[in-house]
Amino acid sequence: MSKRVLTTCGELGKTALSGANFLILAVIFGPSTYGEYVLLAAVAAILTPIATAGYANWVQPLAADKGAGSAIASGTIVSVVVGLPLVLVVFAVGVVAQSQSLSVLVLVILSEMVIYPIWSSISYALLADGKARQYLVVSLVVPSVKLLATVNSAYFFGGSFLAWSAMVSSAGILGMILTLRILKSDNLVSGWRSFRHWLRRGFGFAAVGVASSLTDNVDRLVVGSHLGMHELGVYGMSGKLSAYGSVPVKAVAIVAYPEFFKQAASTDYPGMLKLMRKTISRGVGTGIIMWGILIIGSIIASKTILSDYVDLVQCTILMAACVPLRAVQYGAGDVLYALDKSRMRLLVTLLGAAISATGAFVGSYLAGLIGAASGLLIAQILVASLLWWFAEKSLRIMMTLDFVAPTVESR
Repeated sequence: MSKRVLTTCGELGKTALSGANFLILAVIFGPSTYGEYVLLAAVAAILTPIATAGYANWVQPLAADKGAGSAIASGTIVSVVVGLPLVLVVFAVGVVAQSQSLSVLVLVILSEMVIYPIWSSISYALLADGKARQYLVVSLVVPSVKLLATVNSAYFFGGSFLAWSAMVSSAGILGMILTLRILKSDNLVSGWRSFRHWLRRGFGFAAVGVASSLTDNVDRLVVGSHLGMHELGVYGMSGKLSAYGSVPVKAVAIVAYPEFFKQAASTDYPGMLKLMRKTISRGVGTGIIMWGILIIGSIIASKTILSDYVDLVQCTILMAACVPLRAVQYGAGDVLYALDKSRMRLLVTLLGAAISATGAFVGSYLAGLIGAASGLLIAQILVASLLWWFAEKSLRIMMTLDFVAPTVESR
């Protein structure tokens, strides 16, 4: 099978397994407890780019340059040197804030902010190194382990939030260690060198990642604080459905991501422009299909296993409309990364986060959940439009400079 087919299968497989995991969580927890999880997961998602030093963004270029072994070993260094200290910081904040569930806080943050993001990103190192079949296996093993832990927790402990978080964290740590051993990627010296080389640029990626995560999650913080955990549970479930609908769109962008860096290194800016437009076009088409599928899925779920989640369908219609827009954000954003214009993307994304927070606050105040979902959609439209415009403008400027430079030298 071709690399594109294996990539698509991997991303779709992860979508199915992760979707099943969160559906089970939503059913066993109920809207209120699930809302508590959504709040903690939102905090973890915002901090993940920092906790992983932007690892997901530089693992593929590193693997293409130094091989999968060095890239995977770097992930281990990142999790220990950057991720674990940040978990301790979150724990300290929880102590100061007198959180009633410190154990749950630490375990959820550890698994959602460090373990599973690093473990999942390892698969992309295999993909960039030409090991597409190994990528497929690892990319499916990660969500499978999490799903099995959730099922076992539900069977033995029912809806216990603490038991679930402990089981998922333990399974993730053991799974990641086994993966490193099986792939023989435990050369920490090589990993340390690569980590140091990419650290500065990695935190540049992380800054943009935090801004992007804020755009995606700040609305959940606003909804949780304004409307309460029960309403946040419903809102978060719609958000999860939409997020998983974006995975096939991301699969389209993943294949093009390392190509953008190669074209930037060879100053093939016309090729980058063509590839960006092609990637966005394919992603938008995939996103529209997923939008329809998500609407149908939410209707079925609201009448069966998620009947307690009132307004699920209405929220999903609005939030799933963001899925086609992801194609623009992935394609245009990756071009800005490859051109080393992370600051530009950071500014645009921070603006999107501010708009998202404002829209969620005003919308939830005026129209509850539906208003908050509408505010998120407006923010995503603005962010996608600005990113595309900046990417096109940056490429045209680079093409102009590339054309002028040889002319000046010849004179």
